[in-house]
Amino acid sequence: MPNTKSIAELSRALAAQQRRVAKLQSQRAKLLSGLQAVDRQIAALTGRAGGKGPARPAAGARRTKPRKALPVCLVEVLAKAKAGKMRAMHLADAVVEAGYVTRDRNFKNTVAKTLAKDKRFKRVGRGMYKLAATKK
Repeated sequence: MPNTKSIAELSRALAAQQRRVAKLQSQRAKLLSGLQAVDRQIAALTGRAGGKGPARPAAGARRTKPRKALPVCLVEVLAKAKAGKMRAMHLADAVVEAGYVTRDRNFKNTVAKTLAKDKRFKRVGRGMYKLAATKK
């Protein structure tokens, strides 16, 4: 025989459910007001609502600080070199250590091509370059 309940039992069960829902809605409202207070504190500290951290620039937006061009970095590194000349592969490593950011897999080849094509650099031996203005 199926489990049947009387109308009185069903109405009591419905009333109990409604009380639980009302209690949960009250808890939810309290939690939301607390969360809003936390969001306001985060916004006051970070300047952004929701605590999502600093804003990301839109796609295609300019960087705030442009990076130096590779030839400029190469000139700076060669100017600081003790002997006044360096091998292309060592220059590539030195430029990266100086802070140049690259994701190029063949960065040493890129440096070698830049050194060969740019008039600011003079080849003094196999893979060895110096600044064209210096006479060492």
